[in-house]
Amino acid sequence: MGQLKTENDYRNLAAERGFEWIATTLPKDTKTPTKWECLLRRHPTVHSWKTMKSNGNCRQCHWDKKRESIQFDRRTKEGKAAYARYWSSLPGNSERVSVQRRAKHAEFRAENPLPPTRTVEEIAAQKSAWNKADRETYPEKYQAKSKREYEADKENIGARHAKRYAENQEEIRAIAKTVRDANPEIHRAAAKKYRQENPAKGAARRAKWRAKLKQRTPEWVDLEAIEFFFEYCPEGCDVDHIAPLQGEIISGLHVVENIQWLPALANKAKGNYWNCDELAMADYMRRLIRDYWQM
Repeated sequence: MGQLKTENDYRNLAAERGFEWIATTLPKDTKTPTKWECLLRRHPTVHSWKTMKSNGNCRQCHWDKKRESIQFDRRTKEGKAAYARYWSSLPGNSERVSVQRRAKHAEFRAENPLPPTRTVEEIAAQKSAWNKADRETYPEKYQAKSKREYEADKENIGARHAKRYAENQEEIRAIAKTVRDANPEIHRAAAKKYRQENPAKGAARRAKWRAKLKQRTPEWVDLEAIEFFFEYCPEGCDVDHIAPLQGEIISGLHVVENIQWLPALANKAKGNYWNCDELAMADYMRRLIRDYWQM
């Protein structure tokens, strides 16, 4: 404990420091805070004997002098900010500022409540919707980005695509067929654009088809019957080879018994696929041809 002091000691110290000791009871030691009052402007303050002895100043007088020595031009933004910093630094004002800020924040939150907490799945769905809308709004940007990424890592991307197609061949074909059936105009426009941009590939494919057709055409073929099939093909249909000329399981001949009329979309979807059940359709076509030539 600190050394005990008398009332006269407190009064003498107060006069020495420019204060008046106004407490009614004597502190129990020199570390216990007691009440003082400055003689200049009669500001009350609380200090212990040791604090008053070492650095006993009136904090309110200190801030009043500081305010009087600073000129704030409150018409400017900088002046308002400087005055606000000065005012909040005054004794007791920082607590009032905190209370005012908390009340203002609570009022703002009452008028603008936070959105409810979302799950990870909801956030992912929202981001996916944003990305989709952005892709639809700026398709050229995403096409250019995909092209740059592909050109930068062409070999690895091609290998990944080939592996994925080999592992999910049936599923990918089914999805592609669904997309083509749902958007025939877009599919035809894309195919036409590809042919225009890659004429060499189209010429090579047609040359290969002509060579294959020549190889699969026997000498005894009835060309007139085949011409009849092409001439009277219904609108919106194609002449299709029942057993494809370049099939994986079987390769058919370019003869009248092996051709039929199919809707254009069905013919494109069929591709090189061959099913034994389609022989019934071939029999029907043969009967049509026979009846025609007997007329």
